[in-house]
Amino acid sequence: MSVSPVVALLALCGVAAGMYSTISPFWELPAATFAGAAAASDLAAVNSLGSLAGFAAPYAVGALNDHTGDSRSGLVMLAFVLPAGAGFRT
Repeated sequence: MSVSPVVALLALCGVAAGMYSTISPFWELPAATFAGAAAASDLAAVNSLGSLAGFAAPYAVGALNDHTGDSRSGLVMLAFVLPAGAGFRT
């Protein structure tokens, strides 16, 4: 399947705009929901899980690429994990 580079770039820009538009409201939720030490611990938990995911995801993508021989499998895994991760917070 061949995809036009222009279409791919426009889709990537749309995804990036959607992801980056959620960052500010996301980091305001702990302060709005909790107070004091509870807000700090919630922010620490979110940051820790994000760091863990940032460490593990490249290894998972590489393992899928090696196992299947196709780079699309790793990208599909990331496409499914992103909305699943967003669902944990709501």
